[in-house]
Amino acid sequence: MQTIAAFITIALALTAAGETAGTVKIGRNTGRDATAIAVVDSTTDTVAGIVDEERSRVQRLSHQEGFRSAVVLKSHDSLHVILYTQWESPAAFEKVTKAEDASALRRFSVAYLSARGGDTLALGQAEAPAILINVISTEPQQIDRLYEFWVKGAEGYWLTLPDVIGSALHRSADNRTLINIAAWTTGEAWRKATEHAAGNFAGAHGVGTSDPKLYDVVAVTTR
Repeated sequence: MQTIAAFITIALALTAAGETAGTVKIGRNTGRDATAIAVVDSTTDTVAGIVDEERSRVQRLSHQEGFRSAVVLKSHDSLHVILYTQWESPAAFEKVTKAEDASALRRFSVAYLSARGGDTLALGQAEAPAILINVISTEPQQIDRLYEFWVKGAEGYWLTLPDVIGSALHRSADNRTLINIAAWTTGEAWRKATEHAAGNFAGAHGVGTSDPKLYDVVAVTTR
């Protein structure tokens, strides 16, 4: 295990018509770049339309100066759509935050990284059939305790499991959210692991609420 000392490589393989495979490299923010994430609520009735809206938004954002990449993911239960974006600099992102297309995006940085077999994590159809994203909400005064609980649970349980390929924890600039992106060998392996997780859920300690879900990649755009 190691903290934010290296990059995660996310190789996202797409199968939708008209889309091609792409690669997004996620690493710790050095101050010269920026990561921004939006978590959009949806329902089984609205998710298709929201995915289309996010795809269109990415296409518009991709023309903005300083845009680097974006990934759209949809939860298996259709209750969330996540937009993950990268920018060449904080200034480039701040410049577009006033635009409607970027209004839901929030700044994040990678707070913790663990990857099997080295300092990179490949997420793709072959390398990581299951993508687990846990959105953990809290209050700013509790974020440090929540982070400590997450690290304790990750190192004491989750990252010891053979089916975990790797994990990257993101922390929001407003100190209200942690988002963990993890690769598992299968979704079933993750579901079985949750049956024995007990207090190893970061949100199980009264300082935050966890919302873990399996996701599919539906679109990727890189410049």
